[in-house]
Parts: sequence; C-alpha cells; structure tokens
Amino acid sequence: FNLANSTLPKHLVFRNEGDKMKKPPNEDQWKQAGVMDLTDTFPSLPKKLYSLPQKLYSPNLVLLFLQRNPSLRPIPESLFSAMPSLRVVDLSDNRFRSLPSSIFGLHKLQVLILRDCSFIYMFPPEIKGLEHIEVLDLLGTELEKAPDELGQLTNLRHLQISFYGTDDGRESDHLPNVLLSSETVSKLQHLEALTIVVHPEDLRWVKNAEAIMQDIGNLEHLSYLHFYFTKVEIMERFIRSPAWKIIGSNKFKFVVGQDVKRIVDRVSGDVEHKFNEQDRCLRFVNGKEVPEAVENVLSYVTAFYLDHHSAVCSLSEFGITNSRQLSFCVVRECPNIEFIISEIIDEPAYPSLEYLGLHYLWKLESICKDQPHKGSFRALKSLTVATCPKLEYIFSGSLAQCFCNLEELIVEDCESLKEIIERSDEMDNDDFSALPRLRKIKLYYLPQLFRLL
Repeated sequence: FNLANSTLPKHLVFRNEGDKMKKPPNEDQWKQAGVMDLTDTFPSLPKKLYSLPQKLYSPNLVLLFLQRNPSLRPIPESLFSAMPSLRVVDLSDNRFRSLPSSIFGLHKLQVLILRDCSFIYMFPPEIKGLEHIEVLDLLGTELEKAPDELGQLTNLRHLQISFYGTDDGRESDHLPNVLLSSETVSKLQHLEALTIVVHPEDLRWVKNAEAIMQDIGNLEHLSYLHFYFTKVEIMERFIRSPAWKIIGSNKFKFVVGQDVKRIVDRVSGDVEHKFNEQDRCLRFVNGKEVPEAVENVLSYVTAFYLDHHSAVCSLSEFGITNSRQLSFCVVRECPNIEFIISEIIDEPAYPSLEYLGLHYLWKLESICKDQPHKGSFRALKSLTVATCPKLEYIFSGSLAQCFCNLEELIVEDCESLKEIIERSDEMDNDDFSALPRLRKIKLYYLPQLFRLL
C-alpha cells in the first residue's frame, strides 16, 4: 500500500512523520481521515499516550496502519465499532494477545495483516464475521490450531498462516491434534496463494500434511504454495494434481524431507534470506537417495537447497539437465559429496546459476571432476566455499575460464587450500585473465594458502 502516491486529499491522510509527531491524532482527524498511518508511532510518545481511545468515530476510514507499536496493548474492545468503511487493517509486529471483538464486525474488511504478532495463539469463532476478507496474513503468529470457522471465509484469495509447535512429545499431548483441517481447506475454493509454516519437528504435521494435500491439490485457482512435505511420497502425489500444473509455472516454496530445528544455523541468515526471495524454491533435507519426484520438481525451480544428504557424491546425481533454470544453489552438510559436477554432458551445466554456496562438504575435492562444457557456470556472479577441509584449490586453470563473470568470491575455513586457481607447469605466469570481473574476494582461515591468483 503506497501512501506516498495516495490520490486522497491531504486532509484525509494522517501519516506519522517520525520525529515530527508529538501527539496522536485528535477526534476530528480520526473523523475525517480516509487513511490513518500510525506505524512506529507510540514508542516516540509519552507513556500516558501508549493507548487508544475506547471508541473512535471514523466513518470515512478505509486504511488503518498500526504496525510496530509494541507498547500498544491491549487494543480497546470497541475500537473498530464505528469504522464501517475499513477495507485494510495492518496490526503487524505488536504484542497484544488477542484481537478486539469489534474487529470481527468489519463486514467490508478485505485485508487483515497480523504478521509477527507472536503472542496470538488462537482465533475465536467470530472470525467468520469477516465475510468479505480476501487477504489474511498470520505469518509469525503462534496459533495452536486454525479455527474451523476459517472455512467460512470463502472469498479468501491469499492465506498465510503459521503454527506453534514443539518437538517435545509431552507438550504435544496438550496441543490440538490437527493444525488445519482438510474440510477447512476444501471450502476455500478461491485461494490463489497459500503459505503454511510449521515447527519442523512437530509430529502432528506429519499426519496433517498428508490429510490436507489432496484438498490443496484440487484448488483450481492456486498459483502460489509454500508447503513442508514431510515425506517425498506426499509431494509425489501433489505433482500429479491439477494444482501443480498452475503452480509449477508460477511460484512455490517447498521443503521436502524430515526437517529439524537447528539451534545454530551454519549458513548465514543473509544467504537464507536470499534463497527465500527466489520465485521457485526447493529445499531437500535429510535425503538418502535421489527420488524421481525431486528430479521432476527440480526442473522447475530457480533456487535449490540441498541440506544434509547422506548419500550423494555429486550434485550431478540430481540431473544436470534438470537445472537449466537454476539461478541460486546452496549445498550444506553433505558428507559424501566429492564433486559438484561429476558427469560431463554435451551442453552447458548450470547456465543460469548466479549464486553457488558450498558449506561443510568434508569430502569435496573439486568443483568439477573433469573439464565441463565451456558454457558452464557462465552466469555465476557469487561463489562461497566454507569448511571444505579436503579442498586444495577452488579452480583448475582450465575451469577458471568458465567463471569469467564471477564478481565475488568468499572462501573460509578450508585448511588444505593452497591456491585459488591451480597453476600447472605449462601455464604462463603473465597469462592470467581467467577471472576478469572479480571485484570482491574474502578469505578467512586458510593456513596453507600461498598464492591467490
């Protein structure tokens, strides 16, 4: 919602101007406003103003933004009772534990955003009163269960929801058995985007995911899905569904395999964030083989994250021809990987790849076993290699020519690394333009390194 380009008259738009704001809007301003933007407002005001009036008469108010006001709690029960025109409410990143009952009487409300409201753990049945809601964003909440009344919101087009979960079986016994019922999903026939985020080790989700997948697969308008497939077999069934024919050419974010909750993540948050920003993401975790379903989906993805695969010796085992669209790739904690490419084919390998991150590959010897097609890696701009203790060089002399567009190189904690580019006796010391676009190089703990380029 771009308030900067709002066409409403200025007197109908009340906007927090940061340090310029010394007091909250008065009754007349609430009465006239069509847009009320109070983002990041209340922490800058005196403590006595850390609350809103019990009731506000705002007959013209269409958009209300109250996000990032952690001291604003609770919201008065009757706050929304005289705001009949509200279409959009954003209450993200606040600390209240429940919503005021008056919000469920906003029969014209189309967008409700509660992102990162981590103290909300349940929704009352009154949610069914939001009969015209089209966008409901509950990411970052801690719901114990989606209310069954959610299925009555038949105009929903975008649903993003996250659940509280635990890996403690004793605590699970006191939580609802089902996070989201299949009957609820089957009623939401207008859904275009669906995001479901769960605790990776929540045992309840294993059964729940399988139960609702058939209903998700029958949603005819679905063009985006963020889903955690605890078993490859569940994804196999989904990619045979009508929904996959639409989603596969649009956007998705899939996690496949038995995931775990990591206390310390060995890949930086920045890399994780960039991975999640890609259009079509597949993260395959704790695999022991290369399932056909994963190969099939891989041919659609733009970002692939191979996480802790115990058997593969090379990324080639997933099929080089399946990776033509791949632009972002992370390989982490795969103890048997020796090469990224071990199979040479008569076409470029990873021609669209722009980022490659190799982390904790204890047996990695080289990126390529043999010289690949000269068009391989032609789009690669950034390469990160971290904690690969057997690696003695990053590129062979001939392989470096494939990385002619590389701009950033990060190498850390590779204790056997001696050279960035392996030089042979036949190479001319003056003939070194193999990485002509390299602009940034970062090196950390490489005790045997004696030559850069």
